[in-house]
Amino acid sequence: MNPKHLVIRYFTPIAWSLFPARQIKTLHRFSSIEKDSAEQILKCLKNIKSNHLKAHLFQHVLEELYHGDLFLNVAKQDSQNHFYEEPTSINPLLPNEINHQSLRDAFAYIHIGEKIVNRDFIIYGNSSKSNLLRKVFRRAAADEELHEFSTKDILIKFCDSKWTYRFAIIKAHFKRLWTNYLNLLNIIGKMQLTIILSLIYFIVAPVCLLSLKRRLNMCNREQLIIFQDQVNSFEKSLR
Repeated sequence: MNPKHLVIRYFTPIAWSLFPARQIKTLHRFSSIEKDSAEQILKCLKNIKSNHLKAHLFQHVLEELYHGDLFLNVAKQDSQNHFYEEPTSINPLLPNEINHQSLRDAFAYIHIGEKIVNRDFIIYGNSSKSNLLRKVFRRAAADEELHEFSTKDILIKFCDSKWTYRFAIIKAHFKRLWTNYLNLLNIIGKMQLTIILSLIYFIVAPVCLLSLKRRLNMCNREQLIIFQDQVNSFEKSLR
């Protein structure tokens, strides 16, 4: 078991118990990934000539959309008053000019994604405390296992040799690594911004508060002097 799966298996249940909103966001992310996968395959499907392959891919699309709805429905049921984000679209796999190579690269990327998400769903399913959530993950994992092998068969059809196939797989892995690297930089950037804002809050805010208190005291003194002058004037008028 790799480190990622160890974290999911042992730390995710604890994190979801302590922070229920985290579970809702994760389910929304899975819903977004599944629906985005369906969208990417639909774009590929438009450029497939074989009717048999089109029918097979369309079934794949329907199952991905179904998975997305499953995760979204569970998220809405469990959300109650917790905040959750709407799914967002991911960068498209196909360029504007689609050709044989771009389709091969897209199916290689999809195949790698199906393989990874299949393993992830199995681990999430085994570590989930909720029976409903466990069933959803295991149902999705069963379909993703079939998708993993079917996308591999489709990818092979676009490859002239085993070397072309291996190169497409390696290229897809590097693309995923680069995407994960950019996401990590984005997370680090947000963390740095959070740290900077926290420092500003805890350092600048007390200074501003002291300054406001001093000004408030000065204003109170001035008002007290004015009030005292008014009382003295009133007393003189009575005499």
